[in-house]
Amino acid sequence: RGCPPELSDVEVLTLEIFGEWQGHHEEKAIYGYMKQHWLAWFPKLPHYQNFRRQCANLRWVKEMIIEQRRQVDAMREQNCLLAIEQNKRPQMAEFCKRVTR
Repeated sequence: RGCPPELSDVEVLTLEIFGEWQGHHEEKAIYGYMKQHWLAWFPKLPHYQNFRRQCANLRWVKEMIIEQRRQVDAMREQNCLLAIEQNKRPQMAEFCKRVTR
């Protein structure tokens, strides 16, 4: 329904991830930050309501990304614990502490 979004889904996800990384955890804060500092890079940034709607429509994608990240972190931690158990080396334990942070 209506006009297609001006920004691609990938652009919106990029804005959200970057905004979160910059410490803005609400859509409104992310939008304001992007509009104030990055509008030259994203000149087709829609009005806030349209941005918010597109973010909401991409919620399932974000949930999949988060779940994939959890699985990778769990596998990394499991592999480190296994390596520690097999090798019983203090340097391996120190390495795993850094990797799983």
